[in-house]
Amino acid sequence: MATNTGLAQQPFLVDPSFGTSMQHSRVSDIVELSDGRLLVAGDMRYNSTQTLGIGVGRLYQSGSVDPGYTVTLGTGLRFKAWNNQWYLSTGLRLMRLLNDGEREVSYQFAQDPFITNTALSDYHVFTAGNVLGCGDFLLNDPVHGFTGIYELAWFDHDGKLDTTKTHRNANAPLSCLQILPDGKFICSGGYGLSQFEGQSVGGIFRIQPNGELDNAFTGPVIDYGNAYKYLSVADDKTIGVGLFLFDGFTDSTCIVRLLPNGMIDPTFQFIEAHHENNTPNHSGSMSNIRQWGADAYIVTGGFTHLNGMPRNGIALIDTAGNILNDLFTEPGCDFGTIFGSQYEYLIVSGLTGPLSDGSYLIHGVFQGYNDGTTNYPNQRYITKLYGPDVGIPEHQQLNLNLYPNPATTAVTLQLEKVPTNATVLMRDALGRKVLQQRVTGHYTTLGVAGLSAGVYVVEVWEYDQRVGSERVVVE
Repeated sequence: MATNTGLAQQPFLVDPSFGTSMQHSRVSDIVELSDGRLLVAGDMRYNSTQTLGIGVGRLYQSGSVDPGYTVTLGTGLRFKAWNNQWYLSTGLRLMRLLNDGEREVSYQFAQDPFITNTALSDYHVFTAGNVLGCGDFLLNDPVHGFTGIYELAWFDHDGKLDTTKTHRNANAPLSCLQILPDGKFICSGGYGLSQFEGQSVGGIFRIQPNGELDNAFTGPVIDYGNAYKYLSVADDKTIGVGLFLFDGFTDSTCIVRLLPNGMIDPTFQFIEAHHENNTPNHSGSMSNIRQWGADAYIVTGGFTHLNGMPRNGIALIDTAGNILNDLFTEPGCDFGTIFGSQYEYLIVSGLTGPLSDGSYLIHGVFQGYNDGTTNYPNQRYITKLYGPDVGIPEHQQLNLNLYPNPATTAVTLQLEKVPTNATVLMRDALGRKVLQQRVTGHYTTLGVAGLSAGVYVVEVWEYDQRVGSERVVVE
């Protein structure tokens, strides 16, 4: 076993070896390439004289710009993986990128005589590479009966309008589209949306795989606001995040859980978001949600407070919508600037990861990050955070074994060599400490009978250094 050098890192502390030199605007989405480089979408500006932002660029693992990448100017919004490649929406059209992030020039979205104009808001990529898009599409296909504006349109593998499909219209643009586990889609638009294919709908509705309206779903009417992201959860329910004022409600919310029939789930808490900056309107919103372990979600967006509790753009909530104090209670992000705006903003677009090294990337509009132990004023627009299992380089690992694994009542920790002044910790999937005891020999028994079923991480610490870790499943 090699000797230990350097201090181990705690979960979700800043990795100061990563940093960008961006000066303005925002980072909307990030994906990691197979070689560890990062593909970054947004509106990125590296100096004050840059009048047109970079829509998609490539960074080295340190956060510095990869000068060998052919950048695309404009705006990049959301990546979606496909066949070891990616699709990227730009607000108007789609790009298809190769596995190194370079643009696939043969893919030309909506470049055919049947389409006069497009404004793509969201999309889904199928296995074959064909796309269902929502937004506003001006079609000119009289042969197949599609002329005028359509809010839901199908495109083939090459990006051309799919003339074998039935395109659909609504009385207002659609802005969000999410496939569900059964192949149906949940869709939504903003204020004024009340009809789809001539039938009455709420601001949120569901369609069949072929695009027909699903009349078994009656979604709520949105008086104000919109959804930015949906997440399918247990019992065929769906969580939507954004900003909503629903018809019949006096208070707005940035999150809602819908029952399978489309009704608002009254057992899930509404959360009111505020964005306390120097703009006249302090309303906040959520823009993203991801599952975190079995019993929690991480939500991100443009907010400084959730239900009056300080949370700077990122928070942990449980499956009933209650805000938790287990993670992201530190000061976090500070306000950043968007090119051309007189106001400052604090927006976390998302939390990307885990990367291949176990770390996470928090990204959006911010300048400065305080992880609760150190303030990093030069962290901007992207910050790298150590994940729950980050911080033990291979040369520092302690040789350890856990058995039985899975375990039900107890698990034995076996060490080849017993460190000096050693402690064993056990953490759940959220990084919370659930057990701690001294290590006095080669074998240590850990009682797990009182723990919930799930995956846990057993860590061995020597003084203030984490010298080894291993996962164990508790049944």
